[in-house]
Parts: sequence; structure tokens; C-alpha cells
Amino acid sequence: MSGSLRVASDLEVIRVDIGTGERAAAAVHERCVPSVVGIGRRPGRGTGVVVDPGVVVTNAHNLRGATTTVRFADGREATGTVAGVDGDGDLAAITVDTGGARPIDWADGDPDPAVGQVVFGLGALPEGGARLTVGTVSATGQAFRGPGGRLIPAAIEHTAPAAPGSSGGPVVDREGRLVGLNTHRLGDGFYLAVPATDDLHRRLRDLARGQSPTRPRLGVALVPPA
Repeated sequence: MSGSLRVASDLEVIRVDIGTGERAAAAVHERCVPSVVGIGRRPGRGTGVVVDPGVVVTNAHNLRGATTTVRFADGREATGTVAGVDGDGDLAAITVDTGGARPIDWADGDPDPAVGQVVFGLGALPEGGARLTVGTVSATGQAFRGPGGRLIPAAIEHTAPAAPGSSGGPVVDREGRLVGLNTHRLGDGFYLAVPATDDLHRRLRDLARGQSPTRPRLGVALVPPA
């Protein structure tokens, strides 16, 4: 009898945990989806996120010119202007009429995600709105090469599934606060995100003001033998 009671109790705990998780996911979706936008013409090249009124950020590799189509969760489309690009960091800021789209919340100070922490990933859907996935932080302090070959350090590795077109989308915590921006797919179910630190927020605001960073490069080229 005691064994039966224990099994019943364990099942009840599982039901409570599932119910709590469902409510948390639904709350995150409701809170964050208005901040998520599609980048590019349908079906779209990527995802972006509203960080300030009139400002959307995304990955630099999602852009193909000085302007781009921005699709909002309510189905509205607008033409955005690329204000600043950090190609080495794979970041870009777009100025656009964000209308009533709510800027995403940032945590106070630098986020300190721990391995095992539950996170949610959001990616824009072609018809508007966004898909929501859940995973955990699988590693921190990771590094990868950006589109230009420069090393991007201190990335967050997580397991929230990301469909094609999710690059540039937000990774958030249980409260819907920005933890990072999806940037690089590792394969095998892992994704890397640039952490949403105070430094990232400053860099994005500089980009929105048109202040694209310039970095020194060694002027070396390879030429075929004569």
C-alpha cells in the first residue's frame, strides 16, 4: 500500500512540474513574441528583436543591403534601414518604425546563466508571430569564429531547438528577460548565443547611432607565383 501511495505521489509531482512548466512557457511566449520580428522577405532570412523603440537588432549575416524588410508579430511589414554593422561580431542594428512592438526586457546587470538553467528560444515565423522552444544552458564561456573569421568569445551554449531562420532571435529566461542572441548553430541540437551583457547593450546602441566599429587588420594577401 505504501508503495502505491509513493507511486501516486511521484506522479502527482510530475503533473505539477509539467503544469508549472507549461504556464511558464505560455507566459514567456505572451510576453516576448511582440518583441520578435522576421528579417528579410518571406519566408525570411532570419530573426531580429526589438531592443529599443525604433531599433531592431539581428545577426549581420542576415542582411543583404542597406535596407531590409522587417515583419512584426501582428503581420505588419516595414522597411528598415541598416544603421550600423559589426561584421566581426555578427551584429547589426536596424532603425525602423516599431509601432507598438514592445522592446524586450534586459536583466539588471550582466546575466550569469548557469549550466542547467532553463532557457527559451524564439524564432520568427513567416506568417508573423514566433515559435517558442525550451532547453537548458549546456555550457558557458564558449568561443566561435564569426563570418569574417574573427573569434567571438564568451558565448552561451544551449539546447533550445532553433529552426532555420531563427538566427538573430532572442534567448530568454523564465521571466522573459534577454539572456542572449542566437548566432551560431553547432549542430547535434546545440546553439551558441552572444550573451546579453551590459557591454552588448552598449555596443548595440552604438550601432543604432551609426557607429560601426573599425578594427585594424594586417594587410597581407596571398598571390600565385609568377
